[in-house]
Amino acid sequence: MVDRASLISTLQPLAKPTNSQADGIDKALSKALAEMMLCLPLAAASALDGRSQEELAIVIRTLDGKTREKLAKNWEPLRKLDDELKSSLSGDLVDLVQARRPLYVPIKATLAEARLSGDEVSAMLSHAPVKDLTALLKKWDKHLRPMPDAREQLVAHLRNLLKGQAPSPKP
Repeated sequence: MVDRASLISTLQPLAKPTNSQADGIDKALSKALAEMMLCLPLAAASALDGRSQEELAIVIRTLDGKTREKLAKNWEPLRKLDDELKSSLSGDLVDLVQARRPLYVPIKATLAEARLSGDEVSAMLSHAPVKDLTALLKKWDKHLRPMPDAREQLVAHLRNLLKGQAPSPKP
């Protein structure tokens, strides 16, 4: 079997491509790199050395939206992306691979349990889909009316509950 990557590295300084050929080569290499990333486990990406992680972060930021969504689904299968999450996906994926944020898992804890866990649950709220935030608010504050539907309001209310605010009383 031919080691294509090694052969490309060997041939690259010797080749004299035209501008259009160079563009074609660049597009083909970018596509191959994107395909490679889609089968790269998060643990392996997180274990890369600093320089490789920096380059991976640059590539993540340049991926098209659909490829980023596929990568997010591979790395965080329990996180269902809504439109708001898609807009910040590049940064979220980079933070995830560089261990600046935890892997998203839906919060199943009761309010009392979540208060004991401290900042861990609060940090997870920023990366939760609106659907999960709404379900969690219904669980933690059953009698809240009207129920907020904007991400910022949901997160703010859930964080206030975590800080000790009492749930709404039964009407």
